[in-house]
Amino acid sequence: MKIRELMLSVAIAAALLPTGAAAAMQESTNGTCGPVPTQSECQIATLNFPGGRLSVDVDIVRSWPFGNYRTTWDVWASHGPTGCKREIWADDPAGSWVCENVHAGGVSLTVDKQTPDFAHLGMRW
Repeated sequence: MKIRELMLSVAIAAALLPTGAAAAMQESTNGTCGPVPTQSECQIATLNFPGGRLSVDVDIVRSWPFGNYRTTWDVWASHGPTGCKREIWADDPAGSWVCENVHAGGVSLTVDKQTPDFAHLGMRW
């Protein structure tokens, strides 16, 4: 009788544990760079990226009508460049992209922008 009770307890405990996607913790970091102080490079970073898939969010908000321009966002890990980067136009709508196989540890996202534009950056994992 004790074995049956033990097996029932184990089955109930296993049913209560989160599985797969429900068990995954989702974290993020984000930031905004603006015209004051003058910032032509905008960067956010985290030290606790677990490795694997990283979602990147970038939005350039132009403040002056000087004309559209191309810029590049780039993801770096503590081991160096990840190869995950994209060239975008400042007038493009906000976008989200996915980087695969990024090393665990410190990760940063950088975009160059013209002053006095704003840049909104985010990383999700």
